Formats: sequence, C-alpha cells, structure tokens
Amino acid sequence: MTGLHRPGARLRALAAAACTAALGAALLGVAGTGSAGAAPAAPRAAAPAAAPAAPTAAGDKVVGYFTEWGVYDRNYHVKNIETSGSADKLTHINYAFGNVQGGKCTVGDSYADYEKAYTADQSVDGVADTWDQELRGNFNQLRKLKKLHPDLKVLWSFGGWTWSGGFGEAAQNPAAFADSCYNLVEDPRWADVFDGIDIDWEYP
Repeated sequence: MTGLHRPGARLRALAAAACTAALGAALLGVAGTGSAGAAPAAPRAAAPAAAPAAPTAAGDKVVGYFTEWGVYDRNYHVKNIETSGSADKLTHINYAFGNVQGGKCTVGDSYADYEKAYTADQSVDGVADTWDQELRGNFNQLRKLKKLHPDLKVLWSFGGWTWSGGFGEAAQNPAAFADSCYNLVEDPRWADVFDGIDIDWEYP
C-alpha cells in the first residue's frame, strides 16, 4: 500500500469511483424494484455452485472469504488457509467484515482483527506474537500468509449481513465514504496487508 505500487492520489480516485458506482447501482436497484400495487417477482432458482479450482489463465480469479469471527467458536484461523492448501489455489481473500457506521468504513472486531495474540502453534509461520508487538490478530496472520504467497491479494470486505446498516448514509456522500475506507485501509499498522476493499451491501 505504499509508494511504488500504490500511488495515493490515483488509488483515492479509483476508490471514490468504485464506491460511487457500487452505492449508486445499489440505490438505483432499490429505487427500481417494483411499483405500487405490482405483484412481487417470482424468486429465481439459484445456479449450482462450481467447485473452486486453481487459476488457469492470467485473468482468472479465485476468491475466498475469511470471516473474522471464525477464530472464536469455529476455531478457524488464517493458518488453516495455509495448512489446508487453499492459499495455493486462491488469488484473493476477502477479509469479512469491516463495519459501516456513520457513513464511514470502520473496524468490525478489533480483538480478532489486530489485538488477539497468536501462539506459535496457531501462527501461520510458527512464530508466536509478543506482548509488545504493534500488530497481532488476523491482520498480522494475513501479513504472514502474504509473505508465503506474494501474489495473493487481500481485500477488506465491508458490510455483510450484520454491518450493512450504514450503507444508506454512506450513499449520501460516496466520496467521503471512499475516503474513509482508503484512510482505514492505509492505516500504517496494516497498510501492507490490504490490497483494496470489497463492498458487501446486504440490502434487506
């Protein structure tokens, strides 16, 4: 996220354009859904899900979600992405989820994200976190995973089912929303972890 491969002004402009397009499309979709007295549309049948495969062409993307809350009851950690062999097959990981509050991107769960200390047996590289380490948690584990897989991209996904409530306010000022996302992702503590954002607006 620094200097040579991520120029700030250009990234801000792209983030603003992407957020404006995503939020605008969602608002248009909501505004264009049905009319008074119209019968609801019949639900569409879901397409069968294809099994993920290793990328075969330069443009192919294999994206997986990693949920921050998986570290609790499910005991699923970033290390599991490595030990299962999934990291070799993925081109992108969407880290789910950041929150959307007050029209801005915010941290979802600070403990899981960057405070939880990992033991050596839980860590991607077998090295335990220390008490004085500035970055711990999933963010540090994702950093370690990216060191093992330099072509792997990690996007911070905002919203989801639980934290999409703030998108309506964000849509009122997409440029400010994009700026808040950029500033959060570029926080010096984890600026080298994330390669961008994903908007996951779950509209009811």
